[in-house]
Amino acid sequence: MNHFNRLAASLLALGLALAGAPGPARAGSRTAEVTVVAVHDDTDPGSKACFRRVVADVRDGDSEITTLSRAKFLKRLGATDAEGLLSWTTDQLRAGAGGTGGRDGVVAVDCRPAAGVLRLVMITETATVGPEGITLRYDAGGKVDRDQMDLAGLFISQMVWRDINY
Repeated sequence: MNHFNRLAASLLALGLALAGAPGPARAGSRTAEVTVVAVHDDTDPGSKACFRRVVADVRDGDSEITTLSRAKFLKRLGATDAEGLLSWTTDQLRAGAGGTGGRDGVVAVDCRPAAGVLRLVMITETATVGPEGITLRYDAGGKVDRDQMDLAGLFISQMVWRDINY
């Protein structure tokens, strides 16, 4: 990642922190429910650790995390790999997850550090947002490091928190 991108990511994280940390991702007395799926294959030895790090920020936000297998998700989606991840529509993500079933978010993560890939797509659906949901797409664009993994996790937890609290 070039110096400008790293600076921009740092400023974004700082801005989110100054705007007020969300605290636990709760709506009244309800814990946020998020389904996550690792859509990368396991050919990259760093993929599992990367996925765990991205999801750790969501867990720290007091969300209830449900994982879905890659094979089941891709089969429901009608895909064989995650190459089209960033172009998947809200309806495709719902189908891959087997419907949202009252969950606050569905997140598909493709993390292959050796290949320089960290991408995710997320939909959130709450009473506030409505049935059309909000779709978030994130692409680290090149070098994958701890800062990028943490930033991706921060995006997920912020989206969930905002959608269940507004």
